[in-house]
Amino acid sequence: MVSVAAASLAALHLLVTLMWAWPIWWTGLIPGMRDPYFFVLENYTTLGDDTVSLPQGWRLIGPVIAISGLFNFGWTDSIFVNMMHDLGTLDRAQARRERH
Repeated sequence: MVSVAAASLAALHLLVTLMWAWPIWWTGLIPGMRDPYFFVLENYTTLGDDTVSLPQGWRLIGPVIAISGLFNFGWTDSIFVNMMHDLGTLDRAQARRERH
């Protein structure tokens, strides 16, 4: 159950980053698909190494992508915390049932 949730959330992060990279590639701001995706991953994870950069007039997209990544990682963490809490509650209830 936990591994399915982890894989699903990882896939969701990959989908979100592709949703950011595709318009950057499609508009030609960064040529190819590899470099726009790398740019998005750098900013989404807030690494911000600036190995790949956008033209001057588009540079504010990087911080917006970083805010999106921070929000989504926080959301993912809250899902895991809630899931672990629920599993712990179920485990305690099962232990009580087995004792009685």
